[in-house]
Amino acid sequence: MDSVGEVSFAQERLWFLDQLRPGTPDYLLPLALRIRGPLDVTALTEAFQAIVDRHEVLRTRYVEVDGRPVAHVDAHAKVTIAYTTDHHVLERELARAIDIAEDLPFRLSLARLGDDHLLVFVVHHIAFDGWSWGVLARELAAGYAGRTAEVSKQAPQYAGFARWQRERFTDERSRRQLDYWRAQLVGAPAIDLPTDRPRPRTWDGTGDVVRVDLSATLLREVDALARSRRVTRFMVLLAAFQIVLARASGQTDFAVGTPVAGRTRVVDEDLIGLFVNSIVLRADLSGSPTFEELLIRVRDTALGAFSHAETPFERIVTELAPERDLSRNPLFQVSFSLLDVRAPMSLPGLDVELVEPPLTGSPLDLFLDINVRTDGTAVARLQYATVLFDHARVERLARGFVDLLRAIVAEPEISVSGLATRLELGPDGERDRLLHAWNGTAEDLPDDTVDGLIAVQAQSTPDAVAVRTTAEDITYAELDTRVNRLAHHLRALGVRSGSLVAVLLDRGPDLLTALLAVLRAGGAYVPIDPEYPDGRVAFIVVDSAAEVVITRSTLADRVGDTDGKLVLLDRDRAAVAARRADAVGPTATADDLAYLIYTSGSTGTPKGVMVHHRALTNFVTSIVRRPGLTASQSVVALTTISFDPSLLELYVPLLVGATVVLADTEQARDPQRLTDLVALTRPAVLQATPAMLRALLDTGWVPPARITVLSGGEKLPSELARRLATDGAQVWDLYGPTETTVWVTSARLDPAGRVVDWSPQANCTVHLLDRHAEPVPIGSVGELYVGGTCVALGYRGQPALTAERYVPDPYSTTPGGRLYRTGDLARRHQDGSVEILGRADRQVKIRGHRMEPSEIEAALLGHDEIRAVAVHPTSTPAGEQQLTAYIVPRGNTPPPVEGLRTFLRRTLPDYMVPAAYVPMEALPLTPNGKVDYNALPEPAIRVAVERVSPRTTEERVVAGIWQEVLGSSTQIGVNENFFDIGGHSLLATRVAVRLRAQLGIDVPVRGLFDHSTVASLAAALTDYPQVSQRAAMPTLTARRRRVTR
Repeated sequence: MDSVGEVSFAQERLWFLDQLRPGTPDYLLPLALRIRGPLDVTALTEAFQAIVDRHEVLRTRYVEVDGRPVAHVDAHAKVTIAYTTDHHVLERELARAIDIAEDLPFRLSLARLGDDHLLVFVVHHIAFDGWSWGVLARELAAGYAGRTAEVSKQAPQYAGFARWQRERFTDERSRRQLDYWRAQLVGAPAIDLPTDRPRPRTWDGTGDVVRVDLSATLLREVDALARSRRVTRFMVLLAAFQIVLARASGQTDFAVGTPVAGRTRVVDEDLIGLFVNSIVLRADLSGSPTFEELLIRVRDTALGAFSHAETPFERIVTELAPERDLSRNPLFQVSFSLLDVRAPMSLPGLDVELVEPPLTGSPLDLFLDINVRTDGTAVARLQYATVLFDHARVERLARGFVDLLRAIVAEPEISVSGLATRLELGPDGERDRLLHAWNGTAEDLPDDTVDGLIAVQAQSTPDAVAVRTTAEDITYAELDTRVNRLAHHLRALGVRSGSLVAVLLDRGPDLLTALLAVLRAGGAYVPIDPEYPDGRVAFIVVDSAAEVVITRSTLADRVGDTDGKLVLLDRDRAAVAARRADAVGPTATADDLAYLIYTSGSTGTPKGVMVHHRALTNFVTSIVRRPGLTASQSVVALTTISFDPSLLELYVPLLVGATVVLADTEQARDPQRLTDLVALTRPAVLQATPAMLRALLDTGWVPPARITVLSGGEKLPSELARRLATDGAQVWDLYGPTETTVWVTSARLDPAGRVVDWSPQANCTVHLLDRHAEPVPIGSVGELYVGGTCVALGYRGQPALTAERYVPDPYSTTPGGRLYRTGDLARRHQDGSVEILGRADRQVKIRGHRMEPSEIEAALLGHDEIRAVAVHPTSTPAGEQQLTAYIVPRGNTPPPVEGLRTFLRRTLPDYMVPAAYVPMEALPLTPNGKVDYNALPEPAIRVAVERVSPRTTEERVVAGIWQEVLGSSTQIGVNENFFDIGGHSLLATRVAVRLRAQLGIDVPVRGLFDHSTVASLAAALTDYPQVSQRAAMPTLTARRRRVTR
């Protein structure tokens, strides 16, 4: 008599995965035997028949009842072996899925290969695990020899284990076990390994494997180390693997899964079935541990995990409810196991050879299993997902693991960082490309200061227009005279090399004159924006200890208490005009200070960055070459002098005889006025932040083909780059922190916003390093370090901070070379270009997922109705973190929230979709034109509290089904997210079943992932076929009544 019973937790998860990706062969387990000798096919068939008779799990189909799997055990199943002459039978059988609802969970084939036979047994993982191979081998050999025992009706069966497991995990013990796992895994981030291709939105299980051998000698040394440290071989190997993963990912916190047999009862040891369980081992490589210290951490974690290994992995997933991500396995994406090689198959009177099957699929990113052979050697198999990785990359990881083991047994006291630095995970030549080839930027540098170079240009083109405003044109000769007179005046006040002179002036020709005069007098200027608050102005004057302050009478009272001498240009105009107009003798050298510029400090007070003349000269001359400027062109100067990109606008044109188009204060701050200025003066170059460029476009301005647009200060979104290039303008994306002299890298973009030409600026080097200051592999995320001539001297009066951020450059050929730690995260691509991912301190981790808000911002900016956006973490009323999107709409009304969520889900996983949305008229900006995230308000609109009752018949049906499935006592609103209000993967299957029953529409389980609100799912129902349009499903009502206990 057929029977119906429960499935285990592991079977339930495999059934769900099969529903999610119907027809996938990823979970097929193969056995292939080459048999030599006189094979008795009848005896072989009878032996398999006895096994199937003995183990109900091999006669079980898994059918859907009310959205859940039910185990339907056939009373009898006749075993047949398909006979074939196809030599590719193994590959063919592995490519064919098993319908676990209709068919037995296994297939048998026998191919004739000349005088030999190839036996192929393919079984679905839902009915089988690694331990089961040993049971099968023993019973097959006995059955073939005619030693088949009669099966008792009282014999233990897998169904008994499934019932026991279900009953066991409803008591206090299960709650304690789950409490342990909750404490262990809270906040555990997903590992972010460098990949050769982007991760797909939905997992593709295609896989391959790399094999490397471990010698018997190496394993004996591993065992000796394990014994001496009171750990196991497994723990030593796992610790080594964790170091490889940490080196590749740049992370010190991640999870690795490992399988355990799951057969805690003696009665289960001789059963075939899916008993295997997965446990999660959280890696901790934080601090600076030695390998021995790491071993202790691994031992403690492993012992704790193994003592709680009864908890079904599926229960842990459900309990912790990690954010859904169909592109990766929950909780861990990398697995490790240590196994003994499967016991050899034997059939009496025959020579049986195990044939290595091709890989069927990879459910994980990486899976390292080490199989120990009987001769004491081992093979390490690193299985990988080909959708993510190339073979060469994984081969380097595998060989790196073996090399690391050799280093560990030779020197176990070594630090983990020391071991990590020995790992070369890149291909041959990659390290040289990373450190040298892609940093080959050496260029000759003039032996002069910027003001000296401009004086030379004035001698060459005295009558050319140097500065243009809406009020006047100033020639090079006139500018040179003004600079010389003021420089002589400053010399008379005692300004020499090393003197600091604060400049507090409104935008205009006097501002440019003052800056150049300070440099020509030999001093270093301190730029101060009059738009700054009084307190900040006074702080900079005092903190810099400026000996002289150049300002005007109307601004003088803002300087505060200072011992510095005041030069009031309106008051002292006659005195300055009386000074000599001839050149001032040079006093500053390339190593002297050129300017001191203040930036925001993490302590809450500004910090002054000291930039020397060599760095300044290198920057302006490199910009002349790239992106380039000629004498006949002009550049709009609109950037505040407190923001160092202003140096490009003010100095670079004057090096080549070009014109500075100097925007006044109102023009610089008002997009429409600035647009008018650009139209009037027709500049060749316009530089601005993305926020300002967007504001200019919103006035209706479109850059003409003759203009070069330089964007910097923030990452340039692709959609903005495309808009800027609409009429053929050349667009560049520039990057660089103040501490490395304005722009360090430049990238020319094509009309689609893609990088086509990327390079560091002249005499600058760019390195992406891990926490051990080692280059990260191509594709990995690392912290960006900048070296070379562009590196500033440090922070004024802050030696500790300078030492922290400016570190010795281990890769420089120049004695005393230093690197600046930018704090920016970046990834290098195969062409050598570097993609800035965002600030390390803007990195967000919510419910275990790490993400960069800049990526979400870029996605939102692709929406036609959004003009500007900022994404920032905020707190919910319960104190939990959530992502909030601050939206500036193009029109008067912001786009609907649900529409935005639907739009984002086209390109982003659900956990990256913001939970709250705040419409704003404009984003708050810092004086430098960047988004001021600290000034963003708390969210006023949250998706979670939008409660709109169902409006249509379809919405009422969907909401009613959700309410029933979720067990909710209150009506569900049309904008509520299924997974935010308690839904999960298995409940999604119940919703799909009820929709089919009530509406006659075949909604797949995936439909709940794609449309997770009542409104969106109801609207999408018309996209799915009617049930009558698909093959009829078997009716199971009668069978469902015959439930055995």
